[in-house]
Amino acid sequence: MNCPFCETPMQKGYINARMDIVWTPSKKSMDEDPTLDPEAVLLPEESRFEEENKEAYYCKSCDRVVVKPSF
Repeated sequence: MNCPFCETPMQKGYINARMDIVWTPSKKSMDEDPTLDPEAVLLPEESRFEEENKEAYYCKSCDRVVVKPSF
């Protein structure tokens, strides 16, 4: 997927919202702390989701996370 803001290829990953809201390139289990992943990106607290591992894409170029909405 390309970033809708800058057209740079985005990295597929997951948003883990067990404690802090964090984007990681792989799913994390309940036993893992996603903030320990060296590629983790901490997201603002208002970015809450119902799912624990929500598929998302991260753009390193413009530092944005894009999530497909669930309707």
